Amino acid sequence: LRMEARPSLNARARQTPGPFRFPHSAAQLFPIRVRGTQVRVVDAQGAPVAGAEIYRLPAGQGGLATPFTGQNARPAQTNGQGFLAGRGALYSGDKLVALAPIYATHAFTLYHSSAAPTARGLDAFVVAAAGIQTLTVSAANPLTLFNLEISLEWDARNDGTFLADLQNAVENASDVLFDVSEGQAALGDVRVYQAKEKWVSADVTLYASNSIHPRASMGGVVITPTVDIGIHGVIPNAYLPGQIHMGPHWDPFGQSEAELRQDWWLAFAHELSHYLFFLPDNYLGVRDGVLVGIDCQGSFMTNTYEEPYREFLTRDRWDAQETCATQSLAAHTTGRADWETIQQFMPWMHAPSSGAATNPGPAQLPLAVTRVQFVAPAGPAQSTILPARNFDLRDASGGEVTRLREAEAYLIKTNGTAMLEDDYMIGLGSTGAGSDRIKVRGAQTGDRLCVVAGDAVTQLGCTTVDAQSTSIRLYSLPGWQPEIEVSPVTSRTLAITVTQSVQAGQALHAQLLPAYGSLTQTLPIVSPWIVLQPADPAHPNVFRGLITLDAPAFEGFVRVWAPEQAVAHEAMTQFYLSPGWGPNARAFGGANSSVWGPNARAFGGANMRAWGAHQRFMNAPVASGDGRVTIFNLDDILGESG
Repeated sequence: LRMEARPSLNARARQTPGPFRFPHSAAQLFPIRVRGTQVRVVDAQGAPVAGAEIYRLPAGQGGLATPFTGQNARPAQTNGQGFLAGRGALYSGDKLVALAPIYATHAFTLYHSSAAPTARGLDAFVVAAAGIQTLTVSAANPLTLFNLEISLEWDARNDGTFLADLQNAVENASDVLFDVSEGQAALGDVRVYQAKEKWVSADVTLYASNSIHPRASMGGVVITPTVDIGIHGVIPNAYLPGQIHMGPHWDPFGQSEAELRQDWWLAFAHELSHYLFFLPDNYLGVRDGVLVGIDCQGSFMTNTYEEPYREFLTRDRWDAQETCATQSLAAHTTGRADWETIQQFMPWMHAPSSGAATNPGPAQLPLAVTRVQFVAPAGPAQSTILPARNFDLRDASGGEVTRLREAEAYLIKTNGTAMLEDDYMIGLGSTGAGSDRIKVRGAQTGDRLCVVAGDAVTQLGCTTVDAQSTSIRLYSLPGWQPEIEVSPVTSRTLAITVTQSVQAGQALHAQLLPAYGSLTQTLPIVSPWIVLQPADPAHPNVFRGLITLDAPAFEGFVRVWAPEQAVAHEAMTQFYLSPGWGPNARAFGGANSSVWGPNARAFGGANMRAWGAHQRFMNAPVASGDGRVTIFNLDDILGESG
């Protein structure tokens, strides 16, 4: 504040002018800071909190609260005095929530929130009058936001509907996590890569196949082998870096062909609970040494689709059910209830009080914290990618549309060349219980599409895809049903055995198409091929050969064909190698009790996540390639004996 005094030069009656020794005199105070309506964040002790983000929902509006943003469009943060800089407007009735970052790892950021969870969402601060709005963040309100990388097997840039549906499904899965965790966990930044980029290091691989059953590596979010404590003591290497596998379609009841709908995002949230919270399934148990289905009531790990099961169980609710307490897989392994396992690895999360009434919510995550970003692939130009489309299946003899059961479809990516060695394959799934079409994703002109149905008489069709392709013709091939066996010799050499009757002098060729090029990157993929040799005169229908790769591959396809045929004679099979050729050979080094690893490492050992995708959890159960079959060793469920 500054004040100035100036002499008056006006003449006054009966007074002498002057003297005017100074033009004026001035005085001022030290600066006085004046604040209008501002937001300040403090902790439970009243100390200012720097780096907090403020989310605002305008008065009278629905939807999600969004953060105040700075000049770079990123969320603005509070300064060292706890005040939010900027010129954002606040009005009476606005709802505010503060999130203060506390701890960050490669997988998540832990925040303390100013709003406690409620049955409907969060108890947000409501602006009542002008002035400083003080929000208090507390450890009593933790919010863990998990960051994910998702890799699509195909390039979906020309399928805007699918990408929009995927974003919606991820956001809904985040809502489900927020619900089952009592408002303490959700998804944060989710980056979606395409055309197999990040395939070996992503948290989630999304296959093009419609036949993939959701599956996850339990505790696969870790970046180093991690121990656990079981009912018989320490379990070394209980958890290894792994992945979640999903397809674009999931309906457990087989009644819908819709993609990325409610059943999908509920299943995704269930698999995230395996992957992020280290939880086993509670619908499987052991009774009298036999694996049986059980109903551990109320647990999200038992039933994903019914609202009464939309919770994790506390010890009192666990012990109240004999199936949970004595028969579940958890009872035979760690001995822990759901919430006890979550708190074992995330001790800052709060389990509901024993005996407390079940909270049906929070029904919705009211903050726009789940941010899905699509990363454009570095491969071919978007204009070369054909839109996803359904191909009709037609009988070659008459041209009419034909309905087939369990016909398998494969897209061979040729990279625009006639060379076989640069090909790689995308499995598109099957026609299931019966269909006259198959959806083809990520194709480019020059790629080859093959469909094979292996009933009593094989029906097979292969065609070169272009922008006008809408159907594929299938031919009957009596006597063509190759049996293909894949066996590992070393981590880079596989033995191929094919049993198939052929004419004298007819050759059989085999090609191995790995799922990825090396342990650190997906592409380019080198797919060697060989001419198979007869095994011996005593077995004229058995052919064998060895194929050696440039790098180990624990997932991929084998293609077998008879050359120089008027009608294509081909067969494909997919392989997943089990321990000890996969990660369970424990080639990662000794056990490490550190779950989350050093904060500075973005991925660390996680670049080998793809090795363990078939591994359900704790070194023992192994899943089939499509996830439909899981094999448990009931004598050693956790692999405790090594």
